[in-house]
Amino acid sequence: MTMTRSLRALAALFLATAATVCAAGAQQPAAGLVARLDFFGPPGPAFAYEKDPVTMRITIANEGSSPWSNEQGIDLAGGFVIERAGGGSVGVKTQTLDRKQQPALVAPQAFFGTTLDVAALARTPLAPGDYSIRWQGLGVVSNTFNVKVIPRFDPSAKYVAALETDYGTLEFDLRSDVAPRHVQNFYNLSHQGYYDGTMLHQIIKGVELRGGDLTLSGKDFPPYLLDLEIAPALKHQRGTLSMIRLESADLDSSSQFVITLSPIPQYDGGLSIFGQLRNGEDVLTALENIPTTGQNDPPYYRPIRPVALRTITVRKAG
Repeated sequence: MTMTRSLRALAALFLATAATVCAAGAQQPAAGLVARLDFFGPPGPAFAYEKDPVTMRITIANEGSSPWSNEQGIDLAGGFVIERAGGGSVGVKTQTLDRKQQPALVAPQAFFGTTLDVAALARTPLAPGDYSIRWQGLGVVSNTFNVKVIPRFDPSAKYVAALETDYGTLEFDLRSDVAPRHVQNFYNLSHQGYYDGTMLHQIIKGVELRGGDLTLSGKDFPPYLLDLEIAPALKHQRGTLSMIRLESADLDSSSQFVITLSPIPQYDGGLSIFGQLRNGEDVLTALENIPTTGQNDPPYYRPIRPVALRTITVRKAG
């Protein structure tokens, strides 16, 4: 019995000593150590085309007051966590990066990191959908980026846009032959869900209706602009889809559009036309007859009852 107790005590002592040694040899995070994730892609909401790189940079920073030992180096690639909305975690491949390129000692306020294609790290290809991406390691968790992967745009294809409203659906033939950048931009935003649930913020009967402004102020759009794509041969008719032009520059808004309700010659040669109504004349008539605030008080010609763009879908024609 005494020998058994002695063996148990010896085993416990051995395990405790081993744990102490392992803890001493393990890399410990310093107070103030933070991880920051940045996305490199087109301006606006974070997205990437299917099979394109999802380029991100992971930065490890010592925001504490004491140096942090990094003699062992950090598995920067292995720390990425990719989760698909509603579908669980996407596994990450084992990818060896040269840890010797990392600093062995990170001084206070110093940092290091690397830039990687996160799509290449995924064990399975990132199919179109919504993903949340973060980095974690050493007890530190970075910020999370929500990235949408969308089907690749085909510049040689013809596209149709369907604008689903509270009053029905408007369908437009998109003119990628004369306004390819505007069509691609409209495609990108629609696949990102940018327009979903937004409102038509201005309706002038017999003239035009406007949408694509998240704030309904007539001044909001994603943080980039579009070069003009003017096709002199195209004229504004009833059902013509154009992008709003900024008054202060020869550039177009990146999201706000106008649908004309009659021929407007003063818009010809001034606004970039990128679509024409193909179906939904009855819906257009219903929309233009919605009561508005008129021009008595700003914001002018605001629909008295909110008119929602439930969603915009852009698909290949045919």
